[in-house]
Amino acid sequence: MTTSERTVSVPTPDGPMTTHLIGAEDDPPVIVLMAAPGVTDGLLSVAREVAGHGYRAVVPDLYHHFGEGIVFEGSDPRMRETMARLSDAMVVEDVRAVLDRLGGGPAGVVGFCMGGRFVVRAMAAFPDRLIAGSALHPTRLRQDGDDSPHLGIPRITGRLYVGFGEQDPVVPPDQWDAVREVAPQAPGEIRIEVHPGADHGFALPGPRFHPEAAAASWAATYELWGDALRQAGTPA
Repeated sequence: MTTSERTVSVPTPDGPMTTHLIGAEDDPPVIVLMAAPGVTDGLLSVAREVAGHGYRAVVPDLYHHFGEGIVFEGSDPRMRETMARLSDAMVVEDVRAVLDRLGGGPAGVVGFCMGGRFVVRAMAAFPDRLIAGSALHPTRLRQDGDDSPHLGIPRITGRLYVGFGEQDPVVPPDQWDAVREVAPQAPGEIRIEVHPGADHGFALPGPRFHPEAAAASWAATYELWGDALRQAGTPA
């Protein structure tokens, strides 16, 4: 078994996508979907933690549609504009490209903020491949119209953990309720947890990191990955 950290270019319908591969090549793959700031040093540190638990972290740069290596810091006004341009449909195709790059077999997925929403979209789009996922402080799961992300949850056949922050002003309780309403319709296991005192971004390094909420979320995440991916026994 060899552990590696390298960057590859994954072909997508919208051009090449820089993707970080962190961990042993024969460990089960887990796709790490970024929050609004992009593929930051903090996100890569999280991916290294994932690899340290015996998974191969796969981190695609979803902003590749707009340029190479786009990362935002603080309250950069360009971040909201760029985030708005990145559609869920674009990300689903990016995840498809990553799954093609990984080859056959199941994978896990985790995402933060908008990446949490992308987890739900991707697991609904690829239920046979993405068998265990974790959506942490996910944004805009409930939207107007028939294509609202939460309405895809009944198509998820794997195991999904959704972690919300009780004090998150970006993700109010109506978003939690939307997931609760549809979760019983999913053939897979949907677990929802609201963390007391946690703000938006509680699971990522930074000023709003909440140790207790992060620890509980990651414990649940590793449990479901272990149950699903270890039992599947398929290497990256």
